[in-house]
Amino acid sequence: MNTDNKLELHIMVEYTSAILLHTIPASLFYSARKGQDIVKITKPGPLAGVEEKTKSIFLEPKLWCIIWGMCSTTVGYTNFGLYLPLHLNSVFQFNSQQGSLFLSIFSIGDFFGRVFGPALSDKFGTRWLWYCGGLSGAGLTMIILAFQVPPTVVGCCTFTAGICSGVFIGIYPALLSDELGADRLNHTYPVSLTIAGICNLAGPPILAQISSRLNSYAVMMVLGLSLIFGSLPLLLISTWRLNPEHLTSAQPNQEDILENKS
Repeated sequence: MNTDNKLELHIMVEYTSAILLHTIPASLFYSARKGQDIVKITKPGPLAGVEEKTKSIFLEPKLWCIIWGMCSTTVGYTNFGLYLPLHLNSVFQFNSQQGSLFLSIFSIGDFFGRVFGPALSDKFGTRWLWYCGGLSGAGLTMIILAFQVPPTVVGCCTFTAGICSGVFIGIYPALLSDELGADRLNHTYPVSLTIAGICNLAGPPILAQISSRLNSYAVMMVLGLSLIFGSLPLLLISTWRLNPEHLTSAQPNQEDILENKS
C-alpha cells in the first residue's frame, strides 16, 4: 500500500470515528447496569424530593389554564401578522406596502405593551387579570377587524391589539412565577413553551383551509375568538378562588393550629 492510500485510509478512519462518537451515545458501551454491584445508593440525596415536587407541578390546574392561554396565542397572535395584510387587501384593496404600514403600527403597540405592561402589572391589580385582559382585549379588537370598518378604525384596532399582545407576552414569565412559584419557573416555562410550539404547528394549516373555503373575515374572527377562549380558563379559576366561601374553606381552623402547637 503506497503513501497516498495509507493517508486516505487514515482520513477515512478519522471521519468514521468522529461520526460514531457524535451519533452513538456512550451509554451503549458503558451501561449503568455494569456498575450496579459497585455503587449502591442507600440514602436519599439532597435531590430526593425534587422529582415529587416536579410531578406536583403538573397536577396544578392553574398551570394548564396558563398553558391553554399560551397555546391560544400561537393561533391568534402568531398568525395575525400573516393574515392582516391579506385581509386589508381583500377588503380595502391595499397593496403590500400599505399593508406593511399597519404591521408597523401593530409592532409599535406590541413594543409599548411589552415595556409598560409588566411595570403596570406590578403596581396595579393582579397579574392574572392583566394577562386575561390582554388576551381578551386583543381578541376583541381582532373581531372588530372582521367587520367592514373604516381604515381609521382599522388603525386604532391594530394599535390596540398590539398593545394588548405586548402586555400578555411581556408578563407571561412573571405570571408563572406568581401563580406557581419562582422556584418552579425552570420547569413551568420550558414546558409551556414546548406545548405551545407543538400547537403552533396546527395553526397555519387550519387557517389556510378557512381562508380558502370561506374568506378573510372568517380568519380574523377565528383569530380573535381563539384569544378570548384562551383567557377564559384562567379567568374562571382565578375568579372562583376569590370567592369568599373558597377563601374561608382554604383558611386553617384555629383549633387545629392550637392543637398542632400543643
